[in-house]
Amino acid sequence: MDAKTPLPTPTTLSRPHWDGCREGVLRVQRCDACGHHVFIPRPTCTKCLSEDLTWVESTGRGTLYSY
Repeated sequence: MDAKTPLPTPTTLSRPHWDGCREGVLRVQRCDACGHHVFIPRPTCTKCLSEDLTWVESTGRGTLYSY
């Protein structure tokens, strides 16, 4: 790794994501109330505002939207 590349500083909230990156897996949050996947790590679901979020391993399948 380039010595000039800044590394992220994990927070308590984002630590599971960064630990997964170190292990070679992509972890995202999934809302236990509505099933919505949340990324960037948040304390509540961005769809229903539930605080019942669980970290899950991404399947690697999806659609990327960009603009």
